[in-house]
Amino acid sequence: MARQTQVNSIDALRLFRAALLRYAEELQEALDTLSLESQRTVDWIQLDRLAYWPAETRRATDQLNEALSALQMKQMTCNGRDKPAATEEKQRVAQARQRLRLTEEKQRITKRAWQHVHHQSEEYRGTLGKLAQLIECDVPAAVAALDRMIAALEKYVSIATASTRDMPTSPRQPNVSDSETTPIENSP
Repeated sequence: MARQTQVNSIDALRLFRAALLRYAEELQEALDTLSLESQRTVDWIQLDRLAYWPAETRRATDQLNEALSALQMKQMTCNGRDKPAATEEKQRVAQARQRLRLTEEKQRITKRAWQHVHHQSEEYRGTLGKLAQLIECDVPAAVAALDRMIAALEKYVSIATASTRDMPTSPRQPNVSDSETTPIENSP
């Protein structure tokens, strides 16, 4: 069964077509921006943070070794009775150990975060891919369908207009008063 649609304005279809194209363009720009921002975050973790914390752990290890050496030197330089407290060196060792624990924890957290972000990024790219496909495939198909509709309607309007111009003027139609004066024969 054929469906009938009432079209009041071909211009409305043209306006809708233009709005659809603008929407697709704006959506593509938004997708490009989102993709760049997402990639920037991934790159920051992968290229910056994954290298930063291991380097900080090495630095903290070196600082701990230096603090331990300084403490040993302080303890060895004094004889038994003159043994200084070496509180400053002990404090540096404690701070260096705390810093090393912190950098090792940050390194573990960063690795876990990288795995999570990488996984989420891949899922996000899949979603963006579906939306990009919509823009690349579905919108052009819709625009082509609108173009076909507009062309068919314009052709219909031009044929209807031409047929109305070519129609001869119709002869006078009988009106109610004519039928009252003319007898109608009844057939048995």
